[in-house]
This record gives sequence, structure tokens and C-alpha cells, in this order.
Amino acid sequence: MPCSSCAWTTSATPLWPANREALDLWLHVNTQWRAAGFALIGLDYCAVRAIARDLGVRWTAGLWRKMLALERFQMEREEKSDDIGRGDDQGRERSGQWLDESQGAHAQGPKYRRPR
Repeated sequence: MPCSSCAWTTSATPLWPANREALDLWLHVNTQWRAAGFALIGLDYCAVRAIARDLGVRWTAGLWRKMLALERFQMEREEKSDDIGRGDDQGRERSGQWLDESQGAHAQGPKYRRPR
């Protein structure tokens, strides 16, 4: 398929020059996430500031706000992608309401957690 038919190339929003520094830093620190289990907690800002310093980027309140916005956007995006992968079975799985499928939905058989 030719690139000209791709939606990403036809409606790209230009990057404002004031945001270039934040984007460059974001691309360098995108591996500095703190996680617990399988969930993202947030960026490791000690590492982010150290990388900014190594790159010669001046850490300002404005840059910090931009990084927080990018972090929040990424975490919301990850949460949505997790919800898509789980479907509507997730709520029942969390509460342990799965019944043995061989016994039918109204059976009084033992409950189990569905394997992932």
C-alpha cells in the first residue's frame, strides 16, 4: 500500500518549536519507566533529570510540565490498550466469578481463575 494513502502521513500535526526540546528528551528517556508487576507507575524522574543534564538540557518548570503531560498521555494510552486486550471478561476475572465452563453458566460448581 503506498504511503500517500496512510492516514498518518496525510493529517500529521506539526510540532511546535517550543516543544522540540521536550520531545527530544522524551525520546531519550522513554526507557526510564518505573513498574510494579505488569503496570507502569511513572517515569523515574531522577533518571530523567540525569539524562537531561547529560544532554545539556536545562531542567525548567515548563519542561517538567511537558514531561508530566507526555507521561500522563502515555499511561492513559497504555491503560486503554490493556482494556482492549482484556475485553469485558476482566471484571469477572478480578472478582473470581468464573465458573467451570464445562458446567455451564448456572452451575453451582467450583469457581476458578481463568488462566491468562
